[in-house]
Amino acid sequence: MKYFSTDFIGIGAAKCGTTWLHHCLEEHPEICMPSPKKEPGFYDNHWEDWTYYKSLFSHREKEKVTGEFTPGYLTAVGVSERIAQVNPEAKIIFIVRNPIERAYSHYCMLLKGGAIKGGPEGIVQGTRMFRDSQYWKHFSPYLELFPDDQIMVLIQEEMLASPVLTLKRIFNFLGVDPAFTPSLANERIHSRSSRPKHQNLYRRLVALSDFAHKNRITGRLFDEVRNRGVGRLYRLFDKGKKFPAMTEVVRAKLREEFQQDVRELFNYIGRPVKEWERDFPKN
Repeated sequence: MKYFSTDFIGIGAAKCGTTWLHHCLEEHPEICMPSPKKEPGFYDNHWEDWTYYKSLFSHREKEKVTGEFTPGYLTAVGVSERIAQVNPEAKIIFIVRNPIERAYSHYCMLLKGGAIKGGPEGIVQGTRMFRDSQYWKHFSPYLELFPDDQIMVLIQEEMLASPVLTLKRIFNFLGVDPAFTPSLANERIHSRSSRPKHQNLYRRLVALSDFAHKNRITGRLFDEVRNRGVGRLYRLFDKGKKFPAMTEVVRAKLREEFQQDVRELFNYIGRPVKEWERDFPKN
């Protein structure tokens, strides 16, 4: 089958607001996002299954722009080369946040789902929690394959502080009407609270969502449950224990390990990030 190319691709990072941005972009009348699967994973898990990829955009009508977000693209081996090979004109969107906070949020997600045990001291090199926060290491290959005018780097903390302004910048970057304001512009889709009190039920809900994803189950009910409803249903059972706090010892260790990676990122965007100054102050 002939290649199917989207106009833009979001490569992550995980736990940086990609779900919120997906839904905001989905609301724009000039943008078509994939359905029923929010994160297609085409360039890593479904490479060359063009029938599958194209089917996720079969609902496209008059939208002028298509795109997708799959956070796994950031660290998956070979993805940047694959995108460049078949879609060299794609615009790349990359969202980052304080890498220590991102790693801790990732830890909380895994702990909440029962995938790991123990405290935040488990955020060490070799784990995905740590790896997904090494922004420059995994982002820099994209810079060798795509020109700067096709790349947009967003700071999650700035996005949360000025969501409407950020969306206007994104819409301008994508070449769609920047005056449109999504209904979800000022709403947070995911938020960290506590470990689920009824963890077995929580795991079953996760399994149901995963089953729907993997088997590409369609239909309005499954679409809503998969893309939005499950997350809200989780919160009904989200009244359990608080997550273990990160100690200053662990934070200091991560600060040292991420320091050089963050410095390279700052050099690329041309400035430090004010909201990260506690951990990564100006030199």
